[in-house]
Amino acid sequence: VAQFEFLSQNGEELGINTTFVALHTTPRDVQAELDALPDVYEQSRTLTGTPNSILLGDFNADCSYLSRTKERNLLLKADSKYHWLVGDEVDTTVKASNCAYDRVIIVGDEVYELYVPGTAKPFKYDSAYGLSKTLAEDVSDHYPIEFLLQVPIPSPPTSSPTLAPTPSGAGAGGDGGGKGGKKEEESFGMGVFVGLG
Repeated sequence: VAQFEFLSQNGEELGINTTFVALHTTPRDVQAELDALPDVYEQSRTLTGTPNSILLGDFNADCSYLSRTKERNLLLKADSKYHWLVGDEVDTTVKASNCAYDRVIIVGDEVYELYVPGTAKPFKYDSAYGLSKTLAEDVSDHYPIEFLLQVPIPSPPTSSPTLAPTPSGAGAGGDGGGKGGKKEEESFGMGVFVGLG
């Protein structure tokens, strides 16, 4: 378990903390170990004071290690606060098997709102770097999982307001300078690369 604080590109604190909880389950104890993760999450939440957490690792959560029935009955699946980013149909293995062993779960609305939907996927380094299957398997039999978090850039502080003449035809308060009366917020993406397996 490790805690991190998100910083802006300028190194400013954004006030968003999250814990990363890594797990590599034992194939024979997959269900029991995954069912213990909510307790680990609650303990880390108590110790760190943040509800934001990213649970990740080689969960062995597919194929012969965890049936679909057992997976549906997991505590992590029964509670909607746990957002599974890697679906059951995703192959996270380098070998010819088609299994979603490696998973990423976000819990905590503050950090889940930063997740860019659809960006969680295996990084197929063999294809990206032109490696043979043999060489790729020498690196790992699992692909790392990558996903993108979109972190807001805080607006610079403004000086004291000044009154300016209202252009003809414009309403007396304007629109606040952006859509729907709100100032548009800039953001930057932060890629997260998780080496698993």
